[in-house]
Formats: sequence, C-alpha cells, structure tokens
Amino acid sequence: MIENKRHRKVYVGSAAQNFDSRWQSHRNALIRGKHFNRHLQSAWDKYGGNAFRFVILERCRPSRCLKREQHWIDWYKSYDNKYGYNSRPKAESNLGAKFGPQTEEAKIKKSIASRAAWKNNPHPPPTVEARARMGSGTRGRTPSPERIAKMLATRATRTYTYSDEMRQGMSESAKKRGISQETREKINKTRRTPECRAKMSASAKRRGVPRSTIENMIAATRGRPWSQARRAAYLSRGIR
Repeated sequence: MIENKRHRKVYVGSAAQNFDSRWQSHRNALIRGKHFNRHLQSAWDKYGGNAFRFVILERCRPSRCLKREQHWIDWYKSYDNKYGYNSRPKAESNLGAKFGPQTEEAKIKKSIASRAAWKNNPHPPPTVEARARMGSGTRGRTPSPERIAKMLATRATRTYTYSDEMRQGMSESAKKRGISQETREKINKTRRTPECRAKMSASAKRRGVPRSTIENMIAATRGRPWSQARRAAYLSRGIR
C-alpha cells in the first residue's frame, strides 16, 4: 500500500513476488512522471515523494493476492477519491475504472507536463542523426577476440526458463508468421556452404555440446528417410 502521510489517502496494490522491486517500480514511475495512475501521480507531484510511504499490510500466498487486495480496497474504500487513489473498484479489473474522456484543458496540461519532463530529462532519446552516426560507427566492425570470448562465456552460463504457457504462445506466433518457401531455400543454401559449416563446427566446439544433446539429435534423425537433395550431395562425394 502507498499512503499519503498528510491526508491518509492510500493506493492499494499487491505483489506476487518481491515487495521491494514492486515499490521501486512504482517510485521510479512517479519520479519520472510516468505513473499509470493519474490521481496518484498528481498527488506525488503536488506534495513530493517525502509525503508518501510504502506499507506492507499483510503477507499471503501468491494465489490469494487478488482476493486479499480486494479486501483491503474495500476496507479503505481506496476507489473513492475522498479516501484513496485506486482508479478501479475491483482488483486488476477495468470494471468501473474512471478513465473518462479528457477535456481539451486536461490534454493541454498533459502535453505541457510531458514536454517539460523530456526537457529536464538528463538522458534524452537520441535524434535520428545521432542514431545514424552510431549505426555507421559500429556497422561492419569485427569484435576483438577478447570481446568474442566474453560473449561466448556469458552465453554458455546463461539459462533460459520458459513456462508452458509462454512456449505455447511462442509456437502459435511462429505458426502464424510462417516461413515462405523462398526463405527456407535461402536458409538451407546458407547452411550447406563449407564456410558456414566450418563456423558452426568451431562455435559448437568452443561452447561444448552436452552428450545428452548429441544423443537426442541422433535419436531424432534415426530412421528418417533422406531427401533427394541430401542423397545426391552424399553420392556426389563418391561415397557408396
């Protein structure tokens, strides 16, 4: 919960994992003037960050976060502008959210505030010319052996964890995009060149392929019939 110490108005939220990172994300957004809650952002801009504090109301299992968040929203009536800053009467629901159409005056104020925030930003986004110069300075540059070694070491120790839901989404997205026959032919043609095979082999040797991966690859290809192109390439080397 984020509480205004002057007026005791609160914003009720929940964090399923880390409280500190959740509060930090809220605080960073408020400091930048980019918080999604306009009511809370206005109060922060008016009273300053020292007027607010972060309070942990209770701890519970992640599966009960929404239910307990709803309990505290109802308890504090934080959906009411008199008592709180929540824009929704329901936890993580757009039902009853106060997102009405903005007046022209509100739009002008928002535009002025946004321009002022960018003007005072110590790290403004690069211009088109600056991006072009950065691209021309790095395009075609070959990394040093030390840089390549660091990249490979980082890649070897990096682990990726995907949930079943994420894997399903990635699979469906790839199926929707599809790969044209022309693109498939280009990929196969590139992989068959001696230079590409040599690079792939050298990269695999540096990384080190686990024995389990090799066994899985052999098991996946065992018994699979050869294509005509692969058989022709095999026979062209004089091997019977």
